Amino acid sequence: DGALPGVIMPANPQVGDIYYQEMAPGNALDRGEVTDTSMTIDIDGETYDMIQIMDTNPIDDEDVCEEEEKRYARGIGEVRDVTLDVISVTLP
Repeated sequence: DGALPGVIMPANPQVGDIYYQEMAPGNALDRGEVTDTSMTIDIDGETYDMIQIMDTNPIDDEDVCEEEEKRYARGIGEVRDVTLDVISVTLP
């Protein structure tokens, strides 16, 4: 019904920050909580700062409020979730 995709990442994430990633009442209400900001990841011999976000969706019919871990590396984006582990990257 006209919903558009979006990308959101806090500019200065702090542990405990909570924000909505999707807000379509009755359809999607995805929420992210910053749980770690002190992580790093090594990819292709380079070290990147990384944060961890725990996602929940309180209206998900399948797994109500089950947390889903996601990790994001500065300058790359998402590098880990329940089905993804980045091991190599080619940057422009």
